[in-house]
Amino acid sequence: MLTVILIMSAGMAAGFLLRRRKKLYRRLDQTVSLVIYLLLFLLGLTVGQNRTIVENFHLIGVKALVITLASVAGSVILAAVAYRLLFQKEHKEHLNFRKKFREEQEMRSSSGAKTASAVPPGRHSVPLGEEQT
Repeated sequence: MLTVILIMSAGMAAGFLLRRRKKLYRRLDQTVSLVIYLLLFLLGLTVGQNRTIVENFHLIGVKALVITLASVAGSVILAAVAYRLLFQKEHKEHLNFRKKFREEQEMRSSSGAKTASAVPPGRHSVPLGEEQT
């Protein structure tokens, strides 16, 4: 396990030092994909040669399906809980801000005041005739 951690750390350090070489990055990305495909093929080859796995494949497949569905369901449920606990209040505040801003825009447009765009303040909106600082 220590070998795996050391190899991974060395790769991360090399990636950090070579991060500005976009051409190298594109080539490495393609190479990594090909190596992953090769590893998957070799894994399939090894599994196909194992008589016990092949004979019990139907049982293994059902268990794998149940584990997969349970994992996806658990991830969705926990993501919803995390969203409600961490982000829902901010999301509601943002929606309230946008609603108030739209109401102000409607009031301004009905009163004849002109603005450059319908973008909330702080989002590059400058009323006409004023300079941005």
